[in-house]
Amino acid sequence: MAKHIYLALNCKTPGCRTMNLVKYIGPDSGQSDIMANPPTGFVFECGRCGRSHPYQIDDLFPTKTDSAPPMGFESPF
Repeated sequence: MAKHIYLALNCKTPGCRTMNLVKYIGPDSGQSDIMANPPTGFVFECGRCGRSHPYQIDDLFPTKTDSAPPMGFESPF
């Protein structure tokens, strides 16, 4: 099964720390520039606790999953 690459962030709400998938990059094909055109700052609402926090580019990290994005998946940037 192919892996899929996302940019993710951890929720800043104390006690939550859910890893949220923020931006779908695509199927893992060994590409190296996954941070093309990143945002400098944005606000994101956690999918679990519902709280919104400001984030910076340094808060994002790449992660791989077995799942392609679901229908309707939208990136905040």
